[in-house]
Amino acid sequence: MKKNHDLDVASLRTFQVVAELKTFTAAARELGRTQSGVSQQIQKLEHDVGAPLLVRKPRMLELTENGEVLLGYARQILRLHDDARVRIDPRGTGSRVRLGVNYDFASAYLSRLLTELVDCFPELRFEVEVGLSRDLVRRVYWGEMDLVLAKSRPDTPRGHVVFEDRLVWVAGAGSRFDQELTSNPQTPLPLVLFPEECAYRAVVLRALGESGQPWRVEFSSPSLNAIQAAVVAGVGVSALIPGALRDGIVELNAPLPRLPQIEVALHVSPLLESEPAHEVAKHIRKHSCRSFGLSAACA
Repeated sequence: MKKNHDLDVASLRTFQVVAELKTFTAAARELGRTQSGVSQQIQKLEHDVGAPLLVRKPRMLELTENGEVLLGYARQILRLHDDARVRIDPRGTGSRVRLGVNYDFASAYLSRLLTELVDCFPELRFEVEVGLSRDLVRRVYWGEMDLVLAKSRPDTPRGHVVFEDRLVWVAGAGSRFDQELTSNPQTPLPLVLFPEECAYRAVVLRALGESGQPWRVEFSSPSLNAIQAAVVAGVGVSALIPGALRDGIVELNAPLPRLPQIEVALHVSPLLESEPAHEVAKHIRKHSCRSFGLSAACA
């Protein structure tokens, strides 16, 4: 009879990331490990459970039936494991708050927000993770994060809208896009965009489609730094919130369609039991204008 193997927590965490991102490459990048190392860890986990967990497809990985079952248990095990670590923390029960923030919000407002939260809650330890809104919202409802500040999307739960921000057309400071688009409005607009998972992309393409403006995607990346670098380099035009502009990026004056306001919503995990995290959520909802320095936007 085959000997049973105990399941390793680190392997379960790796499996969860692989299952969510659906490629070894993306999971390795998320975990800061090599692709072969991630693959080997999954192979060991499959050996330990005695069944295949993933089906290797040409473009992505899919869970087997056993993989679906294990993923549910893995989430529960990891949540209990992390809760145990928090409760044994010498600084006291529930001292950790796991906060997720979408990329451009982090660039524009995270420093100001953390300054206020640390001042108001000096006894808490904040663990902040930056990512794409859709991914963060999914994880907070799975209980992997306590609170998430993310852009509202039609395909995710709405959350509590804490403020709205402008979305503006931008280009490199030395580019000729203003002049070219003014003199020839039917010039195809070269776009620098986040991938399809980003709410901005859908907003931008919808606005251009409704206006009849020709366009082409010239550059795409999930990294705000990469988007900013491509804009500065003159690769194309993008749409960002004003707080995400940096040196070398300017707002466009060309006759492009007006972009709608972007809602930023606070999502609280339905599995959250930490009273301190609930207090942080109440503070953000009550004082969002002051926390983000957006008194004009919140008025």
